[in-house]
Amino acid sequence: MADLTLSDKSDRYLVDCSGAIYGTISHNIGGIKMLDLALIKPIIQSALEEDIGRGDITAEATVSPSSYGEAKIIAEEEGILAGIEVVKEVFRLVSLGEVKFSHGLKDKAILTKGKSILILETDALSILKGERVALNFLSRLSGIATLTKKYVDLASPFGVKVFDTRKTTPNLRNLEKYAVRIGGGFNHRFSLDSG
Repeated sequence: MADLTLSDKSDRYLVDCSGAIYGTISHNIGGIKMLDLALIKPIIQSALEEDIGRGDITAEATVSPSSYGEAKIIAEEEGILAGIEVVKEVFRLVSLGEVKFSHGLKDKAILTKGKSILILETDALSILKGERVALNFLSRLSGIATLTKKYVDLASPFGVKVFDTRKTTPNLRNLEKYAVRIGGGFNHRFSLDSG
């Protein structure tokens, strides 16, 4: 199976001749190839199913479905933000109604301890259902971006570029490689058949 590497301005990164898509790139904004939520939505849905299971009987017994809530995501330490669109998609998927996002930072923002990352408003049950998965994705991706940025800063005076490998968490490769790009690193290859 031969791969065709498309230009940075294309809608997809790697496409094999069967039409299968490798990567999560949908468009290029400010030099960073952005996530294609259609490709990562199944990953988010799987994580939600794993975490929610058959439901949160405590929350469902104590919180009215008509209760409205606000959640503020705040940075616990310094770093580079990555995964904000994943967080938003988590809450879009679990929400019983409309979700409003405000005061949101964008991926690649520099975080300081106590800095507000995002405020969201939706039904209270949805906030409780989605918060752990959202924070897990945000913490993991921001951690990767932060560590990558550290290595990029150490290597750049020597003219060295930092590349990732395929040694990623199963099923999270596209997300983790995205976080590397947010941190200023480069992707090497997405799979064995990509060279």
